[in-house]
Amino acid sequence: WIPQATAEMAILDMLGRIAKRSMGELVGDIQNTEIAIYRANNNRGLSAEESIARIKERQAKTNAKAVKFKIGGRRDIPEEPVGRTERLIPMIREAFPEDITLYADCNGSYDAKEAIRIGKILEEHQIDLFEQPVPTDAYEDWKATADALNIPIASGGGEVSLRNFRWLIGNNAVQMVQQDLFYF
Repeated sequence: WIPQATAEMAILDMLGRIAKRSMGELVGDIQNTEIAIYRANNNRGLSAEESIARIKERQAKTNAKAVKFKIGGRRDIPEEPVGRTERLIPMIREAFPEDITLYADCNGSYDAKEAIRIGKILEEHQIDLFEQPVPTDAYEDWKATADALNIPIASGGGEVSLRNFRWLIGNNAVQMVQQDLFYF
C-alpha cells in the first residue's frame, strides 16, 4: 500500500497547493500548528561511544530539541556489539542537557520480560520515551510492558490495523501514537 499512499499524498499536496491550504486542512481540522522535530540517526552496530559522538554531532547541526537513539538488535536480530544498550543508555543521558528530550527506539527487539528490564534502565536514567519495545503484533506484551513501567511507551510505525490501534490505546498499552502514514 505504500505506492498507493505515495500517490494519494502527492495528489493531496497538489490539491493543497492549488487551494493554498495545507494537506491537513483538506482532510480535517488542524489540532496543532507546531510540530516538534527530533533528530534520529544512530545506526546499530556502532559502539556506544561511536553512537554518542554521531548523535551529538548531528543534533548540534540541526539544533533539534530531541534525539532518538536505537537500542536492541531490531526485531529478532541479536544486538551487535553485545551489551551496547546497557552502555549507551547512561552515556546518552550524560551527553545531553535535561532540556533535550531522549527517545529510545528498539524496533520490537524484546519480549515483555526483556522490555521491562530495559525499560527500568531507561527510567533509572530519565529517558523520556520508550518506542516499540516489543514486536508490532505482540499486543499482550505491549500491555504487560506498559503496566510494569512508568516511562511512556510509544507505538512504532508498523501498525496497520485501526482495530489494533484502538486496542493499544484503549488498554493503555501505548501513551504516544506515532504512526507511519504510509504504512497506515
